[in-house]
Amino acid sequence: MKMNKSIIILFLISTIFSCQKNVDQIDIGNELRGNTFDIISIEEKDTITIEFKDSIYSVFSTNAFFEDMYRKSPWRITTLNSNQFLVIDSKTIAIKQRDENIFDGLLIGDKDYEITFKKRKSKWNKDFIVGQWVEKEIYDYRKNDSILKPPTVPLPPPPKNLTKNDLYDQPVYEIKSDSINVKYGYSKSKSAIDINSSAEYIKMEVKSDWGIVEHLWKIKKLNDSIMIVDKIITDKNNEYYSYDIKTLENIVLIKKR
Repeated sequence: MKMNKSIIILFLISTIFSCQKNVDQIDIGNELRGNTFDIISIEEKDTITIEFKDSIYSVFSTNAFFEDMYRKSPWRITTLNSNQFLVIDSKTIAIKQRDENIFDGLLIGDKDYEITFKKRKSKWNKDFIVGQWVEKEIYDYRKNDSILKPPTVPLPPPPKNLTKNDLYDQPVYEIKSDSINVKYGYSKSKSAIDINSSAEYIKMEVKSDWGIVEHLWKIKKLNDSIMIVDKIITDKNNEYYSYDIKTLENIVLIKKR
């Protein structure tokens, strides 16, 4: 019965649309591909952010417990009588373009939902991301001699082939266009990165301290000297021999010159 309803709705939509003249037929797949959109459910008053790659999509969230945070699932556009439908995660959405940045859709299921796709545009220069960054709070604390600090704990000897000059007293993030290299203590960690099309999200899998792995940055402000981000990290829980997923908000990074 569920399948029959979907087929009937698709047929009706196709029949209605085919009666209309479509002078400038566009390829909606090309319009979605390589762009990031807010998908807004009109009835549910809910919004998710999604980026369409060549054949897969990514969902972004700074909610550490959002189950779709790392999902990369296939998507495609199919046509019926010159009408286009987005097939995504086994769901079918009738979709048409309203203007250059907005698409209207109807999610077809047991209950149908009207949704809007709104293209996200970059607010800043993506090239500003590249460079060496440190967390401002830690940097200011280390450099400010007027702040009373606890006694220094003697450090263990450096690993073989390293000296005390190779020690980093706070994580240093060196970001390139396709990778991030983090130096902390006597250690280094490197990861490929994925910067979304609007330069608001950076996905990674990089260690930045003992037991800490950083997965996602949401950029909230960026210029040539400051970057403010929300981070999703996993932190090793030694008590329960597990990892805690955490969201760190409004982390201020400053660029090293």
